[in-house]
Parts: sequence; structure tokens; C-alpha cells
Amino acid sequence: MRGPARCGSAGRQADSFRLRAVGKRIRHLRDRHGTTLRDRPPRGGTRHRARAGGGAAEAPGRGGGGLREDSERSALVRKVTIFGAGSIGVRVAFFLARSREVGHIVLVDVAPGRSRDTVLDFLQSNVALRSKITFTDYEEPKEMGESDAVIVAVGSSSRVGTELEMPSGEAVETMRAIASHIGHFAPQALVGVLSQPAELFCKVVADTGSIRPERIIGFPLLMHREWFRREVARVVGVGAGDVRISTVRTPDGVELVRAQSRVSGVPLPELVTDCSRVVAGPDTEEMLRRRDRHHYAPAAVVARVVEEIVSGRRQVITCMCIDPGSGTFPEAKALIGPEGVEKVIPFDLEAEQVERHRVYRAEVLNLTRKLEALAG
Repeated sequence: MRGPARCGSAGRQADSFRLRAVGKRIRHLRDRHGTTLRDRPPRGGTRHRARAGGGAAEAPGRGGGGLREDSERSALVRKVTIFGAGSIGVRVAFFLARSREVGHIVLVDVAPGRSRDTVLDFLQSNVALRSKITFTDYEEPKEMGESDAVIVAVGSSSRVGTELEMPSGEAVETMRAIASHIGHFAPQALVGVLSQPAELFCKVVADTGSIRPERIIGFPLLMHREWFRREVARVVGVGAGDVRISTVRTPDGVELVRAQSRVSGVPLPELVTDCSRVVAGPDTEEMLRRRDRHHYAPAAVVARVVEEIVSGRRQVITCMCIDPGSGTFPEAKALIGPEGVEKVIPFDLEAEQVERHRVYRAEVLNLTRKLEALAG
């Protein structure tokens, strides 16, 4: 009997030591801060917000749930509106829903009912991500109010050709209606246009007059850029994640800018001397074969750019942005900040690429003037 008794006594003694240590720690904190542990605010500071009525604080979950709020939006909750729920738009919503920087996504589409069915099927296994998405009516999308960024992805998944051509009258009218919604409900938002040709659709959005041209950017042909990235990775023999490419539009299509492309920070010309196939780029038939299978990478690129924008961080990207001299939106390399385009960075092109890019810019100017004439 004495053995177990001694063991029990030793256990009680150890518990007593632990309790005294905890009590000592509590007294130390009380003397230092003048409060008890119960009075101290929850960990996380402004990331926790008390419920209405003085209840317990609630923190955002890791699975993508947003902050609860009652009377005003938290500075940490960013809202993004996406027009279009096709193959690209729904995947952009998926990647943004996973971001801790974005707390609310408003999804709008011109096809009634398709947005909800498509996205719910796509996110059916993740309730946390699905809870961040709001579906709204295209005719009057009130929920998009106070959006920090708006992505226009209407018809973006069907375009694989690189030729510049006038959009249809129906497409132009749809873009004008979308621009009108943006100007009415979210004039302060930064607008990203995925619809192609982005050079002309950016101009349509800017001509409404409700959004500053510096806050409008167009995304290039992202499927082609992804092809270049993977092809460079294959030629060099590295993972695609180690490759950072730069491309430029020409009348012949999309071309690689070798001097501004990097592999793990090393300029591409220092690693590969013969990039003839990579520089030439893919043909239309090859992109048609890839179109239905390669939407994740372009959507991830768009989501990453938008996440940086709404977080207030600056970045250098290739995009369609305003040229103040001509009033057009040709492709350029630009520094993008919270207020939009801050600076245009020149391409480091080879001699023959300079002339081809000049012809491309002249073609953009010509089509823009035709678009203005039709609008007038």
C-alpha cells in the first residue's frame, strides 16, 4: 500500500508545483500589464473582430472564410467582382477564394443561372471556399458595390488566335454595359480585362468616362505565355516554377523577349544559345488542342496579380495599358500599384522585334480609330 501511496503523493506534489508555476506566471503578467489573462484582448489584434452585442471574437479560418462584420467593412476584407463564369472566370474565382487577402467574391455572368451551376459544381467539395462567393444579377449587380478590383472575363476562354481584329458589335455593346455597371457601382475599382482583344475592350471601358484610364489594364494571351514558360523550362531542363518570362505582341503573334526572361534569376541567353522554336511560339492549331485543358495556369496568374493589387503591393507585369500620347491600350511592360499604372518600362527587344512591335502598335492605333468612328 505504501508504494502506490508514495506514487500518488509524488503525482500530487508535481501537480502542486505546476499550479504554483502557473500562478506565478499569472501574477507576473498582472503586475506587468495591469490586467488579468481574462481581461487581455484575443491574440491577433485587428484580425479578430468582436460580434455584435459584445460576444466572443471570431477569427477568419484558414480554409478561406472571411471576417464577420456588422456595420462596416474591415480593412482586411477585399472584394473582387468577376464578370463571366466560363472556364477562366470560374477558376479565377477558385484561386481568389483560396486567398486570405480576398474575403468576398461577387460573380456575375450574362447567362442567367449558369454562374451558380458552374461554380457550385466546381467548388462542391469545399464549402469554405464556396461561402466566399456571392452570385448576383447581371441586370443590376448591386452586390459589386465597393469592389477593390473587377475582372472582366466574358468570352476569354474561346480566344486562341493571335491576330488583331475588330470585335463584333454585340461584344462591344456587352462590354459597354459591363463598363456602365462598373462605373455606377464600383468606380474606384481597378479593372482587369481578360476578354480579347483586350487592346480594344480596354478602350471601350475607358470611353465610358466613369473610370480613369490608369486604372484599366488588359491581360495578354495568357495561354500563349504559359506555353512559353513551359517550353523554356523543357529546353533548359528545369521546373516551370523556376522560369519567369517576358513576351511581346507582334503582327505575327506572341514572341519571347529573351533578354528579359529569367531562369532562377539567370538571363535566358546565358543558359540557352538556340531558342529558335521557343521564340517562334506555338501555332493556332496547337493552342486549340490545349484550350480545353490549360485553364488553371492562366487563372492562377490573374488571381495572383489581382491579389497583389488589392493588397496594395506593386508589381511589374506585361499588360495592355494606356498610352497617353495616342489614347490607345497597346501591350507594354508596366509597374502596377494600388492606383493603377504608375510607370511603363521599355521592352528590351532584339533588332527585328523592334520593327514588328512597332507595326503591332500601329495596327492597334488603326483599329482603335475605327472603333471610335463606329461609336461616333
